[in-house]
Amino acid sequence: MMVSSNRARFKANERAYLDEWPMTEEQKQAVLARDLNRCIRAGGNIYFLAKIGATDGKSFQQMASSMTGMSEQEYQTGSPVVKANAIQGPVHPELGIAMDMSIQLQAANGAICTLSLSFNNDGPLGTVFRYIGDSATYIARYDDLVQSHSKGAETPVDVSKVDVSTNGIELQDREFFAAIRENREPNASVAQVLPCYRILDRLERQLQSGSCP
Repeated sequence: MMVSSNRARFKANERAYLDEWPMTEEQKQAVLARDLNRCIRAGGNIYFLAKIGATDGKSFQQMASSMTGMSEQEYQTGSPVVKANAIQGPVHPELGIAMDMSIQLQAANGAICTLSLSFNNDGPLGTVFRYIGDSATYIARYDDLVQSHSKGAETPVDVSKVDVSTNGIELQDREFFAAIRENREPNASVAQVLPCYRILDRLERQLQSGSCP
């Protein structure tokens, strides 16, 4: 699935695409179920599985978290989240939401993860997202992604071949209907995102009560 035409054929009919290759039934079922641990046990290579993940719009981090039974946030910090705190600024009188918010997470191993959100930018709401990681910083502007550097110009990141579309809503719809056709659990199912929503529920209750953990 190194070319977009093959990724499109795979998403259109995953079973038919897999039948083109010399794979065992166990291997095919593991891929259709997106059970990555099962794929590995059946002889799968992580580099091949990464192609499937990219076709589904999944990062290595998301794939790895699904293999460990952790939420993405828990995997990001390396262990289960044991503390979660959120603070927000004044609520907008018309929108009914805070224009600034900060979320802090602490894992059992002591690692922390910080998320800061602000809609107080000079322009349309939600125009720029900055992702600061351990080794790189990226800026997303709608369909454009660039790597930011402390010195020098930004480096564009080519996302045109990641999937059949750069429209996230379209990709979610494609995955949902494909899962129905193939009688499997879709990616980002309720079961997969439930740990994250438990944390978000804790944070919402904290903001409503105005208390700190």
